[in-house]
Amino acid sequence: MPCRFIVISDTHFVAPPADREGTWWNRTTHRYSQKMGEALVELVSSLAPDFVIHCGDLTGWDSKANCELSIEFMDKLGCPWYGTPGYHDTQHPHGRELFNETFGLNGRTWSYLRDVGGLRFFFLDVVHWHADSGESFPFYDMEQDNSGRIVGMGYAECDLVWLERELEQTNRPSVIVTHAPICFRDTYPLKTLPYGKPVMRKMTPPSEFINDMIGRKKLSELIRGNSSVKACFAGHWHINDAVVSDGVLYVMTGALREFPYEVRLVEYTGSSLCISTHSLNVPELREISFVKEWNNEWVKGEQDVRNIIFTFL
Repeated sequence: MPCRFIVISDTHFVAPPADREGTWWNRTTHRYSQKMGEALVELVSSLAPDFVIHCGDLTGWDSKANCELSIEFMDKLGCPWYGTPGYHDTQHPHGRELFNETFGLNGRTWSYLRDVGGLRFFFLDVVHWHADSGESFPFYDMEQDNSGRIVGMGYAECDLVWLERELEQTNRPSVIVTHAPICFRDTYPLKTLPYGKPVMRKMTPPSEFINDMIGRKKLSELIRGNSSVKACFAGHWHINDAVVSDGVLYVMTGALREFPYEVRLVEYTGSSLCISTHSLNVPELREISFVKEWNNEWVKGEQDVRNIIFTFL
């Protein structure tokens, strides 16, 4: 059953007044959430997908007002949408409550599956906060983090058990959606590190600019051992990228809170995924966000990761 769907990530919706701005690869533009949301609705309408996938960080700072604004725009897209939590969505109970209410979850786990467009989508929650004690928590705990006890974020063990069980029973092409990427390149040709910090070497390993997902290798082994999984989609890093490993396509989609303000359109034919990259009509935001002296235009990705044809058996 052929279908068309859009993948977006890191919208970081912030309700007004939103006077805090920041930087990552470039300037982040939280105060322009309204403009960004309107442009997203316009672009989705023009591309006319069957549904939309969100890879997490729906909200900028988790609050009731930000969650309500996020839902307002997502519900204006004119088609069904599905999503997985990002770490910004776990800083307060409102974010996870949003996912409970929107997708009919039970509040004990935020991983779930949906069969849409001839594909089985696994939305795997990988933003539990892991402490040095071995415990993991669904909500961010600033006190533990400030005390140095938080070692990173990843899935809860029960979610991996769920995924393994469901994959064993799956006999249809499947896609896994996470916030943090599962597979990526060994090095990247960075111009600067996040926040404009100088790069110490031309080709930079990801470990120099972002923390790894807790349990990523174990998750990778599970995917490698299951022939049903055809692709994995993620966000979190705010870059466009794609790699193929052991016959699986891993795609990262850039953030909608900063340059280059783009989405992915995926066309599933039954035996292939044809992916193209499309820009929001926000030239003024691209100009505000892009920091020329940092020269971080590389986050858009080269042509081979912006337009992809991935065929599988």
